Amino acid sequence: MEIYNQIIINRIQCEVKYKFDLIFRLLLGFIPTIIIVLVWNAVYKSNPGLSYEFFNSYQDMLKYIIFSNILFNVIEINNYAMSNDIRNGELNKYLLRPVNYIRYKIFSDLGGFLVNLTLILIPLLIITFILKIHLLKIIMFILMAILSFCIKFYLMSILSFLTFWFTDVSCLFATVSFITSFLSGTLIPISAMPNFIKLISNFLPFRFLGYETAVYMIANKSGYLVILQQMIWIAFLWVISKILWNRGLKVYGAFSG
Repeated sequence: MEIYNQIIINRIQCEVKYKFDLIFRLLLGFIPTIIIVLVWNAVYKSNPGLSYEFFNSYQDMLKYIIFSNILFNVIEINNYAMSNDIRNGELNKYLLRPVNYIRYKIFSDLGGFLVNLTLILIPLLIITFILKIHLLKIIMFILMAILSFCIKFYLMSILSFLTFWFTDVSCLFATVSFITSFLSGTLIPISAMPNFIKLISNFLPFRFLGYETAVYMIANKSGYLVILQQMIWIAFLWVISKILWNRGLKVYGAFSG
């Protein structure tokens, strides 16, 4: 386990080395949030009585937007890293090392996640203090964020491992990235979407990358049920990624690198 702790530490050191880039990236990530807030502000001004499930007022919507976008930004992952390793042959050097490649990647990404979480923690505490949200909800939010990170990691792993069979999956990444941002509910809450989209989202993991956690923070909803559902999705995605990884290695040409 010591080697994986060192992987996390190395990634954290790399992230904090360029402080200006780190802060700029964090601030840049909130620009879409500000735009979404302005859009919903205009919507509620033109429709003062607008109401959805869990959202009875503009204040509820504002809280939701803040928490869903905080989570979405915190679990940011380099989508193309593993795909590039496979396509460019960089995977070769990892296969020769006494370390599991998937574990190496998840612990490396975990280091980046911890830096993002640390940077966002103080603003999060200030927001929850102003909104008078119980401390237990903050703890549950952090736990849900960790599980959301795992869901996103294995989703990206599954897409990346398709590179074993298809040389370039960048179009697939772009498509899934759009679907993720839409069905995670960071732009429009799922409860405000048409019924057929709500039905589809119930059978996909994207809702746990923003919507479910944000709703838990503003509404009287069981956090333990959300966590249980997240863990089930993690187990399912882990099995799929493991199958693709094992079969992919059998056809991997190990060229270049």
